Amino acid sequence: MMVRTCDKCGLQAIQDEKHALFLCPCMHMCSLRVRFADLFHDLPLAHKITVNQTGAFYFSKLVPGMSSIFKIEDILEKAFSETN
Repeated sequence: MMVRTCDKCGLQAIQDEKHALFLCPCMHMCSLRVRFADLFHDLPLAHKITVNQTGAFYFSKLVPGMSSIFKIEDILEKAFSETN
């Protein structure tokens, strides 16, 4: 398995699902989080960073259990069903 760093932001973080869903500060990902904000409503707000007046956001860090609140498959299914 090849490990890649994120090519969307300057954090030099590993580009995996957790980074893309929660931590990546690129505007495209932040805007997608707003579009699917209902998926993130149960997450702790202490680490939520809003980047502009549209409400686009990312999280500064993951806290224990954060990524287990919902399954990545559920997010992808919802995202793809709304685009088709």
